[in-house]
Amino acid sequence: MTDRVFIRGFAAPFGLPARIAEGGAQVEMIEAYAFNLAGPIDIRCLHDGEAFADTKAGTLRLDQNDHGLRFEAALPGRCEVWAWARDLAEDRLGVSVQFAAGTRKATRTRDHGGQPMDLVTSARISHIAIVHEPAYRDTSCWLSTWDHYDMPPRLRSWAELWGEDPPVAAAPIAPVVDAVRKVAGPTVEQHLGTLRRLRLKFDPESRDRLAQYVDAHRGDADFATAMDINIQELAAAAAAK
Repeated sequence: MTDRVFIRGFAAPFGLPARIAEGGAQVEMIEAYAFNLAGPIDIRCLHDGEAFADTKAGTLRLDQNDHGLRFEAALPGRCEVWAWARDLAEDRLGVSVQFAAGTRKATRTRDHGGQPMDLVTSARISHIAIVHEPAYRDTSCWLSTWDHYDMPPRLRSWAELWGEDPPVAAAPIAPVVDAVRKVAGPTVEQHLGTLRRLRLKFDPESRDRLAQYVDAHRGDADFATAMDINIQELAAAAAAK
C-alpha cells in the first residue's frame, strides 16, 4: 500500500468533552483507550455511504494513543473523499464513530463546570465515517501527501499528535478489561485505567508487562483473583472477537 494515498486522522479524541445531542443537551467524553477494536471495522463517507476501506482487507488501520483513536485508510481512485477535496483542505470535515449496538458503557459524572456528563469507558466500533458535522468537533482528517506546514493550524496540531508511525493492528485491551470486570468486585475498578494505558497488544512483551503489573498488586486479593485468569486465554479471546 506504500504507493497509495491515505486519509489519516483522529476518529475520536480522548478526554475532551463534547455536546453531542441536538441543542447540546448531552455532554459526553471518551476515556483514554476505551475502544474495543476487535472485529471488522470499515470507513465510509457519511454513515449511510459505501465503505471504501476496512480492517479485514488491511486497507484501514486503527489504534489508540494518549490523544485519541488514530486511523489511516487507503483511498481508492474513485471515492467521495476526492469530491470533498476542498472541504478537506480547508478543515471543514471531521470523523464520526459509530458504536456497535449494545456495546457502549458509560458512567455518569460531571465536567469541569459541574455539569452532568457521560464518561464512555468502553465501546466496540462498527464503522467510522467522514462527515461535515461530527458529533465530536475535535476530530480531524487529512491526506498523507500533505506537508504539515501547509495544513490549517488546527489540523497541523492534530497531525503532530498523530505522529509519523502508522497505526499497528493489535488485539484490544477492552476484552481483558471486560473479562476482569465480570469476575471482580468494585475494588478492581481502580486498576482498569492502568490496564488500558499499558496498551497491550498480546505479544510476548505485552504479556510480560501485564504479568509484572499483576505481581506488583498481589496485595489486592480481589484484583489478584481476577487477573489469575490465564493471560493466554484472554489474549486468544481478544484476538478472536
